[in-house]
Amino acid sequence: MLTVQGYHFGVDDAAIYLPAVERFVTPSLFPYGADFFLSHSRVSVFSSVVGSIVRSLHVPLGWAVLGFHLLGIYLLLLAGYWLATLCFTRTRAQWAAVVTLASVLTIPVTGTALPIMDPYLTSRSLSTPLTLFALAAIVAARPVPAAVLLGITALLHPQMAAYGVFLVVLMSLPRFTTEPLPAEEAVAGSIGLFQRLPDGFHLGAVQEPYRATLYSRSFFFAWAWTWYEWLGVVLPLLILFTLARVSIEALTPAAVRLSRALLLLGLISTAAFLFFSSSPYFDDFVRLQPMRSFQLIYIVMFLLLGGLIGEYLLQEKIWRWLLLFIPISVGMYAVDRSLYPASHHLELPGRAASNPWRQAFDWVRNNTPQDAVFALPPKYLLIPGEDQHGFRAVAERSMIADWVKDSGVASVFPQMAPEWEREQQITDGWDHYTTADFRSLATRSPVTWVLVQPGQAGGLDCPFHNSAVSVCRLTR
Repeated sequence: MLTVQGYHFGVDDAAIYLPAVERFVTPSLFPYGADFFLSHSRVSVFSSVVGSIVRSLHVPLGWAVLGFHLLGIYLLLLAGYWLATLCFTRTRAQWAAVVTLASVLTIPVTGTALPIMDPYLTSRSLSTPLTLFALAAIVAARPVPAAVLLGITALLHPQMAAYGVFLVVLMSLPRFTTEPLPAEEAVAGSIGLFQRLPDGFHLGAVQEPYRATLYSRSFFFAWAWTWYEWLGVVLPLLILFTLARVSIEALTPAAVRLSRALLLLGLISTAAFLFFSSSPYFDDFVRLQPMRSFQLIYIVMFLLLGGLIGEYLLQEKIWRWLLLFIPISVGMYAVDRSLYPASHHLELPGRAASNPWRQAFDWVRNNTPQDAVFALPPKYLLIPGEDQHGFRAVAERSMIADWVKDSGVASVFPQMAPEWEREQQITDGWDHYTTADFRSLATRSPVTWVLVQPGQAGGLDCPFHNSAVSVCRLTR
């Protein structure tokens, strides 16, 4: 499974989650700018759970992160198998459902900036399978385990748990169940999650500097979506509508009820998304990101489609299974290579990095003081060949807020927007900086080191160079 999906340390959203784990393990890290990743950890126990295990077991961080990532994949497939046994009676359909899910983990969920399963560790790595377990428990008419699972999920990722709670409520409505399922039992264990969501929601157009961070996330707004992103909404809903309305012998009644509930969840989420995007008056609410519910919709949709393919097409013909899943796996492998072309497909602990930016970050971690403060190109995560490796996560050093990932933090936590704007001003005009400009950073900011592209390194004290980046020391 890992050989198809790939594995990458400290990339994309892991740039937010891993520094919080590293700070928990080594409290002296990140003396500057920690709020840009601690904002998430304050509404989630993820970093403290992973960090506690690393500290108590004395496990190397890299191996612990990989272990939790593998655990997340295993739990997702295990939950998928349980749900498949409730939706299909034949073994071949159940296994086809799980193999299908395992083969498409890299598929992006339309318009959400999320894949079904990240190829790196975040709190979603655990909250997603727990939500699927809770859904299976509700389908199996076991509301108490569902409540416990949703409560744990809410501690890990309250936003994603909210979608699971909503779906559980839908599944518990008389229209979707033949047995009385007390929705209040399933919701009670996670009621506190609503108190853990970012607060400060207000009606009215948002003002600068928050507006800049919010509107940098174009996928928050329906008017910014492309036609193919909307196709990724319409097709799953059409598939669920077909499964809910057409009599298919292979589907159990539970699968039909689940399809109806998911269809309603998708319609309500889409309506909320369109409503929030309809006017700047609702700007403050777009950060709720209702379309992220489609992550759960995609997972169950692929389970159901896979089970039907196994029942009616693959059956017991091994060659048919190979003919279907080998090309899918090759395609998913190609997706990962296109996203991280300058990096190893498996960035395993202890393996020397091939990515020059990752090499520089590794050098920084091993050769600079823990209280060092770095400045990087504000959009360094978008530079070709950088492959979205987060500096804080890999280098374990403080940095001036970047334009890409830290603006995402400020878009969800508006209280961070003023600080984000102030730190952007520190590096304003970076692409045109001269040696004198870089040296002046040491006198007008806490920056003590910079990472610059080779063309800007002349005249600076740079103990590390490679083809992509130089690491340079500033003197006050």
